[in-house]
Amino acid sequence: MRIAKSHRLCRFVIMGVFLESVILHAQTTNPLDLLKEGAAPGERISYGSGDLQFGELRVPAGTGGHPLAILVHGGCWQARIGKMPEAATSLDLLRPMAAALAGEGIASWNVEYRRLGHPGGGWPGTFEDVGNAIDFVRTLAPKY
Repeated sequence: MRIAKSHRLCRFVIMGVFLESVILHAQTTNPLDLLKEGAAPGERISYGSGDLQFGELRVPAGTGGHPLAILVHGGCWQARIGKMPEAATSLDLLRPMAAALAGEGIASWNVEYRRLGHPGGGWPGTFEDVGNAIDFVRTLAPKY
């Protein structure tokens, strides 16, 4: 995996993934439907010492540099929404997208983080976790 040197390329890939997700799933897919897709997790790697400070790295088959999409799930930054299972606000939601990206030759770093309702979640813990997970790409890049 190579970190893209052009910020424009990174923004283009991220916006493209976001727009594709919005267009394909807007108003038609709820979190429980995404959880049913059953995509296997990527390689779990910790970026911090907490139970929720990890990500799943998925690198496409083949050699060579791959562009990278950093996936940060939503869920209103909460551990749970209503009576939905906690997985409905976790990185589990983006596993199908990570698998689809890998199929198109794009690596993904699908990050988990502490949210409201978890010890340390909220301000500033959630913000720090997401920032640390993104910064951790510098550690991942040379190895993968």
